[in-house]
Amino acid sequence: MEELLFSAGIPGVSFDQRHRSERFEMGMVHAHAFWELYYLLAGECVYFIEGKSYPLRAGAFVFIGTNCLHRTVADTHERILIELDPACIQAFGPRVAMLAENRSLAVQFNEQEKAHVEAFLQCIVGCLREKPEEYAAKVRLYLFCLLCYVSDHARSAQAATQAATPKHRQAERVIRYLEQHYAANLSLDDIAGALFTSKY
Repeated sequence: MEELLFSAGIPGVSFDQRHRSERFEMGMVHAHAFWELYYLLAGECVYFIEGKSYPLRAGAFVFIGTNCLHRTVADTHERILIELDPACIQAFGPRVAMLAENRSLAVQFNEQEKAHVEAFLQCIVGCLREKPEEYAAKVRLYLFCLLCYVSDHARSAQAATQAATPKHRQAERVIRYLEQHYAANLSLDDIAGALFTSKY
């Protein structure tokens, strides 16, 4: 079962918070022209990014750059998803390293860092929900602070480790193969034969 807890936005920024009590599996690997900020509030998930899989737990922050192939698989969890249009980057004034590099990353924050990240997210939700005077500017300001914090702490925080299970390694092999042969007219039999595995 999926529950939409909060959804709102301003031009160039959309905010979506959901709780899922059943298994969720994104149908296919996809990419898009906007930045995706994903924060795991509760539960666990596996995030597939550019052919690599990352098992994440509460307190994980994922930044997906433009045109980066990704998907998620999770059981019971709660997450926040922010979509950010790169065209509105001017609203953030000084350059944020994470955005300027447009390099996807997955970071697992500790308890103290989680508290900071969640405080910024609560400020964003508060502005979007209550709509105080100049709330759009305040949302951008809190978002800028969040991005600066994550960008500054991403190097010192624990980078999310890649999954090491045989199942995830096999999934990564399949994803890499599909990325390399996306233009070909492939069948399950073709893929299974190339990777020496069962199509099932």
